[in-house]
Amino acid sequence: MRLDLFLSKSRLLKSRSVAKQACQGGRVSVGEQSAKASKEVSEGDLLTLSFLNRTLEVEIVKLPWNNMKRSEAVNTYRILSEQRENPFSLA
Repeated sequence: MRLDLFLSKSRLLKSRSVAKQACQGGRVSVGEQSAKASKEVSEGDLLTLSFLNRTLEVEIVKLPWNNMKRSEAVNTYRILSEQRENPFSLA
């Protein structure tokens, strides 16, 4: 399954176009490497998503082939770590 499809179907990102933009901006990586939207992902892959003040690391547990409810979509990945940065810190 394509990375941008996984990100949108799993509801980690709002839409496939937002997922594609995030990949083009270098904010999504698979393993240790920055990934393109067309990168094929599979179960067990580790993804890192970098937002403005948050970094999220997840493991793909199940590939969502069909559209699903948000309550079901959260079962497609497991959050390994989440780091939040304070945008107002002086350091």
